[in-house]
Amino acid sequence: MKLLFSLCFFFLSFQSYALTLELSNNQTSDVEVYSGSDKPFEIIYMHGKNAKSVIPPAERLFEQLSNAGYTVYSAEMPWSRTKYKGTQETANEIIQQLTRKINSNGKKAVLVGHSMGASYAVIYSSKFGNQLAGVIPIAFAHVPQMSMRFQNETKQSVQKATKLVAAGQGSKEEEFNDLNKGESYSIDATAEYYKSFYDPNTLPDASIVIENITIPVLWISGARDRLNEIYKHEDIYASLPDNEKNAMLTIKGNHMSVLKFSSESIINWLGNLK
Repeated sequence: MKLLFSLCFFFLSFQSYALTLELSNNQTSDVEVYSGSDKPFEIIYMHGKNAKSVIPPAERLFEQLSNAGYTVYSAEMPWSRTKYKGTQETANEIIQQLTRKINSNGKKAVLVGHSMGASYAVIYSSKFGNQLAGVIPIAFAHVPQMSMRFQNETKQSVQKATKLVAAGQGSKEEEFNDLNKGESYSIDATAEYYKSFYDPNTLPDASIVIENITIPVLWISGARDRLNEIYKHEDIYASLPDNEKNAMLTIKGNHMSVLKFSSESIINWLGNLK
């Protein structure tokens, strides 16, 4: 009975609530908050492409981080589900609003991203790293410049979006091509929103701009993630500037399940972050 009570306490000790961010493009971002306690850092989490802000493997991670004392803000990013709701500037605004909220609590922000969220965490940190205490890319992916197959699948859609934007019709919503998990499918987006995240000439190349990151980086890859080789995780991590607090870890799991196995590594790394 004592063991059962302890297990129940573990799963119920965290508290969660929701908040909504009002954005300058007249959109909103729903944020799920998992409350922590006295830790000096709070976490901003960005989900992967066409995902929700909370999926089961990530929810387990949030609960474990919350139970360890770290508050987690899991934001709905512009690339959520299959309807895009903003540009890179929108994504930046979400992160910056949450960073200000964290700072107002007397804490420092750590940016965590999964898959496309991981590559965008790199892009954001290369520009605005001075606003963060650290960045944690998990299962890094979605770098159009690194995949010819991705470029071939999206080429016509990028051209269509580029023409619409040039003609002053960037707010026109259309169906555009996407490639995810080896499958091609359509997403709904305005031309401006699609171009922002799919055009290799518009979205910064995360494999290059990572060289501009000066804050500590914890890079996490799943041992069974087939994208490790496609996106050359080891080579990209090696291009980071030297920082004694940088770490690259390969842990159990595939592209998705790596999330639920990441908590111990993140908690240990944050414990040594100042």
